[in-house]
Amino acid sequence: MSLSLTFPAGKLVSKEVNKAGNADLDLEPPAYKRWRFVLGTLELAAVGAANRAITLKLYDSDNNLVCFYPSSPDITAGQTRRLNVTTALNWTQTAIMGVWDYHIGIGEMIFDSGWFLRIATLNGLAADTLTGQMVFLEA
Repeated sequence: MSLSLTFPAGKLVSKEVNKAGNADLDLEPPAYKRWRFVLGTLELAAVGAANRAITLKLYDSDNNLVCFYPSSPDITAGQTRRLNVTTALNWTQTAIMGVWDYHIGIGEMIFDSGWFLRIATLNGLAADTLTGQMVFLEA
């Protein structure tokens, strides 16, 4: 006998982030689906000159900016920093195992297909890399 359980709220979806620092990445639910943001981690390796910052912006299906979430603090050239994103409304900076992590809380985010979350790097260079995972609940 097998027992099959369902999660009535939907299923967890993990989206990989892997892009050059000067390119935008848009994450969008599939057709007829809705995403609720759960958590994420982004890591930026900044090379060359100038400070960078990781930004998150939510756009609707008409490409209108709906929300500009708090960006990371400046990431100095030549450094690698991690940005942990949660729904808790806070911002902190902590050293974990010698790596400076930034934590931002963006509150609740629910969006339909056609809407998208844009992940970008301010002052990003092609040689920079932004990697990580973003997790959503899909319904």
